[in-house]
Amino acid sequence: MKTLSFFNYRRELMIFNLKCNPKSILGCKINNFMFDYFNLIAFNNCKMLTLKFLKQSSFYRFQVLSEITIVDNLGLKKNPNNRFVVVYILFSYQLNNRVSVEEHILENQNVSSVIGLFKSSNWLEREVFDRYGVHFVNHNNLRRLLTDYGFYGYPLRKDFPEHGFYSVVYSKYLNRLIYISNK
Repeated sequence: MKTLSFFNYRRELMIFNLKCNPKSILGCKINNFMFDYFNLIAFNNCKMLTLKFLKQSSFYRFQVLSEITIVDNLGLKKNPNNRFVVVYILFSYQLNNRVSVEEHILENQNVSSVIGLFKSSNWLEREVFDRYGVHFVNHNNLRRLLTDYGFYGYPLRKDFPEHGFYSVVYSKYLNRLIYISNK
């Protein structure tokens, strides 16, 4: 018979609670369980309530936002209306467990910022904006982070050209960088 430590017991109890009572987190659907990781899909703009519940609940304790990433669904037939899936990955030090909360959005849809809940989302949301062009509402410093300010387009979208729109070349005669069109 397997004996559980306190933390393993809490983790098993949390997973059991979510399996038996999927409506314990309102407006969400449990999509997948794998080892120490489970996935929630947030519906009807309940992402903020779900993230707040997972962070502030004394039972779940997901205090750390470790990643925000995007899945680009361009060309997939299973869900043609939702272009992007915004994925928030949370971590609990006490339970040694991860959870991802997904939010399906349209191509030009704005997403509410979670900077009020997680301070680490400042950098992560700017990175997502810079790479995919997803705008976060109520973000106080949303600007380019990893590409040039004059950069056109969003390089990690599936509809971005393979070699980009412009090539940057240094001109010895002009003593500066010049942009050459790739068209």
